[in-house]
Amino acid sequence: MEVTITSDREGFMYKKSARLGRWLYRYWILTGATMSYRLKEDGPIRGTFDLSKGCMVTEILEDPEYKRFTFWIMWPDTESPAGATT
Repeated sequence: MEVTITSDREGFMYKKSARLGRWLYRYWILTGATMSYRLKEDGPIRGTFDLSKGCMVTEILEDPEYKRFTFWIMWPDTESPAGATT
């Protein structure tokens, strides 16, 4: 049986890696309050983020180093954000 998941939004964005701080091109899927990513559009899910209550998304209008529009996702139990850019 094949399961089909309907997303609210999906597409490619860059993700800043936590370990080395490099920007990596990933395919993102937003479904409700869950954001997941894949290395390729048809690849397996590689990571999932819960945008739960208390999670804050802040916009950074433009990152001068990359000339892209950027936002940060902050979870209530952490001090370091997860970065993404479009």
